[in-house]
Amino acid sequence: MHLKTTIFVFATLAVAVSLAAAAMPATSQGTASMDGMSTGDLSGLAAMAMPKAVMLTVEAGNMTDGNLTYTIPYAARVQQLGDRDIAIVATYDRPLTKTVNVPAGTGIISIDEALPATAKIDYTNRSSIPVAGANAVVVLRQFELTGVAMEKGDISLQVGSITAYLPDGTAKAMKLDRPVKMTMSLDQMKLRVDAGPELARAMADMLTTGPGFPADAKPVALSDILAAK
Repeated sequence: MHLKTTIFVFATLAVAVSLAAAAMPATSQGTASMDGMSTGDLSGLAAMAMPKAVMLTVEAGNMTDGNLTYTIPYAARVQQLGDRDIAIVATYDRPLTKTVNVPAGTGIISIDEALPATAKIDYTNRSSIPVAGANAVVVLRQFELTGVAMEKGDISLQVGSITAYLPDGTAKAMKLDRPVKMTMSLDQMKLRVDAGPELARAMADMLTTGPGFPADAKPVALSDILAAK
């Protein structure tokens, strides 16, 4: 089914180019209040919202003085619903364009810049993500909630697995010496990602070398991306 809606990006971009995004698109039809909810309540809700996988179509730009510019026009979130997996594939009206400082291995994104967007919701085995003109599809897995600071309006999480689906149909696993850490400020609507310089350089090198997807490439099935090795 198709759904035009506002997409809330719970965690976006990271690694290397600030590309290890935890893009968690979630539909919203109104304004929610957290009044009366304890830190434990919020932690439980956030933990249940952790996705099985997040995919980002990435178009790498220029590298200048250690700063890499990149664009993310599409993102997909895979979530378990009962005994089935569903996917939300988001197309941003304005592709997310950011610059990350590779030597520092950190990046910050303003979450509200991802709005508005269009989302297509379906079972994962019937879903695909556009890749035309991209360098890779970055896949994030093993999400874990690590903290909720209600008084600061911050939510912290980490990602334990990052792979890149390449134009030749293979996947390249990125070595993680430690989980990639992310902190989202609900008050400021900003996400800070701490990937570390080594991982950032590896991701930047991978994205800026080798052929990309052709300009006329067809969307790739999410099931193929998840199964690639």
